[in-house]
Amino acid sequence: PLLLFLTSLGPALWAQSASKEVTSSCSGRWEGVLTQKKGGFIPEYRMVLVLSVSGDEVSGLSEVWYGESLYVKSEIRGTVTRGLFLELEDHQVLNKKDLRDFEYCRKRYQLILDRVGEGYVLKGRWQGETDRGACVPGTIRLERRASRV
Repeated sequence: PLLLFLTSLGPALWAQSASKEVTSSCSGRWEGVLTQKKGGFIPEYRMVLVLSVSGDEVSGLSEVWYGESLYVKSEIRGTVTRGLFLELEDHQVLNKKDLRDFEYCRKRYQLILDRVGEGYVLKGRWQGETDRGACVPGTIRLERRASRV
């Protein structure tokens, strides 16, 4: 009976430990690349996520840009599942550089926290829509960076 209790407690302790690791590992500044599949407006954008994780809730900011011609900063929210899977979604656009014939794609992100050497990488996919319909989806790969002062 004692062995059964310890065995059933193991996954719960692992999940709690993993959740604490994700909270400390996901919170912060992430920089990298957002790609868009063939047929998209631009194949590769620069991206920054600034995340704050509290329990299973994630909030923060997303910045996406391409050169000097395109820039969008959005509030994002989401959840952490199983201690390493992040589901995020763009909410309110806070700042943008207006473009002719361009409508911002509100994105949903599915990212996995992956340990690489001494650090972590957030990688996964995204899809989204504008008022006119679905956007051409793509992938994301971000590395954790030290916060700027």
